[in-house]
Amino acid sequence: GTGCSSNLTWHDLAGSSNGTLSSFDTCLTTGWLGSGTPTSPFYLGFGGTDDIVTVPDVNSLSFTTGGGNDTPFSIEIWGGFSDTGSNRSLLTKNNDVGGTASEYVVWLDASEQINVQLTGGAWGSDMLGVRTGTVSPNVFHHILITYDGSKTAAGLKVY
Repeated sequence: GTGCSSNLTWHDLAGSSNGTLSSFDTCLTTGWLGSGTPTSPFYLGFGGTDDIVTVPDVNSLSFTTGGGNDTPFSIEIWGGFSDTGSNRSLLTKNNDVGGTASEYVVWLDASEQINVQLTGGAWGSDMLGVRTGTVSPNVFHHILITYDGSKTAAGLKVY
């Protein structure tokens, strides 16, 4: 995106994990668009190819205790996806700057299928993955991901 000459703080509505907006077309102080009404709810507008929200690595965003025990979690994503025909990352939890030690990754592939991958540390180790139905371009979708902590693919669900 264009328009932001510097990174701005994105204020987590829960107040615990503020992030940094990078390369957004819209540069509001809070990062939120909309008026907070049922017909115009608050949302974060990802309008470019390089829009990123960077959130600090906090324990509340991890599904593992660090001692080899997985804990149940759920992730919700609300969005409309207009860019089609290529892989697009929706949400990634990396433990390092290079992205080689991801905990979880959610992305749309070139066929518009939702993909979820969990790993216990280094990419390729202890991986659980699921690929599910497709999303329609330019239609608003609610994606819910749940994991029961079982360390099995059957415990990872996408709705």
